Order: sequence, then structure tokens, then C-alpha cells
Amino acid sequence: MDAVCARIGVTDGGCEVEGLQNRVLRAGCERLGYEVAPVARNSSQGHYCGSCGYGCRAGDKRGTDTTWLLDAVARGAVVLTGCKAEKLLLMDDTGGSGKRCVGMVARSSANTGGITRTMEVRARVTVAACGSLMTPVLLRGSGLRNPHIGKNLRLHPTALVWGYFPDDTTTAPDLSGLKAYEGGIITSLHKMPDARAIIETPAVGVAGAGTQFPWVSGRDMKERMLRYARTVHLFSLVRDRGGPGGTVHGDRRVAYRLDGEDGEAMRAGMRRALRVLVAAGAAEVGTHRSDGQRHSLKATTHS
Repeated sequence: MDAVCARIGVTDGGCEVEGLQNRVLRAGCERLGYEVAPVARNSSQGHYCGSCGYGCRAGDKRGTDTTWLLDAVARGAVVLTGCKAEKLLLMDDTGGSGKRCVGMVARSSANTGGITRTMEVRARVTVAACGSLMTPVLLRGSGLRNPHIGKNLRLHPTALVWGYFPDDTTTAPDLSGLKAYEGGIITSLHKMPDARAIIETPAVGVAGAGTQFPWVSGRDMKERMLRYARTVHLFSLVRDRGGPGGTVHGDRRVAYRLDGEDGEAMRAGMRRALRVLVAAGAAEVGTHRSDGQRHSLKATTHS
């Protein structure tokens, strides 16, 4: 881990200047007496981007495009883009009764004017790294029939809450002029010791915000989007551990049901996140419930 963190430039001492969302999280927690900690991240302490989740324009985020892929190419690796693994090439293992993987078949449409090509790659070692959702699809598509493939899916379920902070220098001068989409995405976090929930800030671009807000009316949606830059989002995250987990049935076909204990932990995190927003000075708070639930704050006490 030390070698990996050094290569991707992890800094764990916090950042020099936090963005609006993380300032709100930190301020609300401190006013309520909650512990708030800096987040180790693979960028410099002075990095103030806001778009790293979509691709860091400054190149300061030390992702695979600036580290591991460059290392591999420098040592003779060939990187194929625009490919999708179709199936693994399996052959009878001469040394036993099972099979061994000798490569893969992939479909590519990169740099071919939309023409799809199928290629076969032979390799001494093949790594299936398609994530929890797509690796089972690849394995089943390769003819493997182990009943455990796709079972026991575990996730980090999250739920968002929001708070609106008018750009008013009289009520929150330290937050004046800041935009929710600027600065580091996750630079601070609060861990709830009694509820298994973590409260952090998400990367919510303008399009993402538009899909998250519930539809109440055209006027309501316009007002929400006009306030987008000063709307702070926090999310409650739990590490699920109840029930049998989810199941991957196929490409984009996933079954997952939140366990009752995990759901209550998430709700506890949402309640605390709302309190943090109120304590930080939000003029209005709400959830993304389908009825557009919100609460205006005028003389709310911080309890």
C-alpha cells in the first residue's frame, strides 16, 4: 500500500483550500461537536478542481492515465481502447481435470468509423477486472456455470440530502462566492460511530443534479436549477452487511434489496447529515423524495 500510495501521489494531510460542500460539512460538524476528518486523496494539497470525478482537466489527479498505464507502455505494453471483452478462451488443462484460460475474445469499434471488429488475444495470464457488476457477465458468457457466479453482491448504498445556502455575506461570509461544483470532491468526512454510516460530499455536476431532483413542476425544477451552484449535497453511506446480498443476472440486470438494518443505518446518516446542513447555516434543506420534500429554516436552533 505504501508503494501504491507513493506512486499515485496520495496526500493525507488535508487540502489547503476546501470547496463549498466540504466547508459546509466541516463547519456543521464542528458546530455540533461531531468529529470530522480529512480524506487522503491522490492529488496535491493545493488542487482545487471540482471535476476530477469526470476526468481531471489539470492532470493533478494521479489516475491510471498518468501512472500505471504510462508505466506499462514504457515497458512495452500495448493498450487497446474502445474494446469490450466478450468471452474468455478456455482450454482443457493437460495437467488436471479442469480448464485454463489462454486469452480472450474482444469486440472493438475504436478508430474504425463505427465498424465493429472482433479480435482474439492470447496471453499467459488473463485478469478479469470488470468490477462486481460485469465480471459475472463475462464469466457466464465464457461458459462457466458455477452457481456462485453473480451471487453475494455487496455494495455501499448511499442516499443524498441537500441544503441551500444563499450567497449572503451577512449570514455566512466565509462561504460567500463559492460554488458547489468547485474545489475538491471529497476532502472531509464524518464517521458515525454508532450507526455504521459515513457522511461525505458527492460530485454532482449540473446534469447529475437535474436527474436527482424530483419532478414537482416546471417552475419548481427551474428554481432548483437556478439555485444549483449554492445547493450543497451530502450523502449517507453504509457498508451493507445484512441479508444475502444482491445478484447479478446479466448485463445491466441486477437484483438488490436493501436490508432493514442497513436501511435504518442509512436513515440515521441522513438525519445527521440534515442536522449538519442546518448547523452550517442552510436556508432550506430537503431530501430527493419523490414528493419534493423540503423544509425552510428561519429560526431553527442547532440541536
